[in-house]
Amino acid sequence: MKTKERIEEQLIEFETGKMAKSKGYPIILGDQGYYFIPGKRKDDDEFSTDSETIIDIKHYLPAPTQSILQKWLRDAHKIHVQVFNVNKPVEGKWSYEINQLPIGVILLWSIDSPYFNSYEDALEDALQKSLKIIKK
Repeated sequence: MKTKERIEEQLIEFETGKMAKSKGYPIILGDQGYYFIPGKRKDDDEFSTDSETIIDIKHYLPAPTQSILQKWLRDAHKIHVQVFNVNKPVEGKWSYEINQLPIGVILLWSIDSPYFNSYEDALEDALQKSLKIIKK
């Protein structure tokens, strides 16, 4: 009998959370997870979704899923991130491009950089590059 694997959304990494906060991504307690900035909390938890433990929001970073941050970039900053499978020259690898909406001008195309082993790794890199593009 085949066991069912649990499918979960990928949360953004801690560094991506720092970048997102600096570009204006809101921390919405109860709707998403968040990271504790090291040294700002008495226990050693790095990640929590328990909004009742918040004392001062400035000591926390957002930790939404990759797809939620991707949607925020598209809606708030008109930056579209597209991840795609690269079959040639390297089968099973992933890459991305970043476009400015509504006209679709390519801001960054990862073909010139290394390919990624997973969709999520490519998306995380694209999210970080997209955040760097935002002027704030």
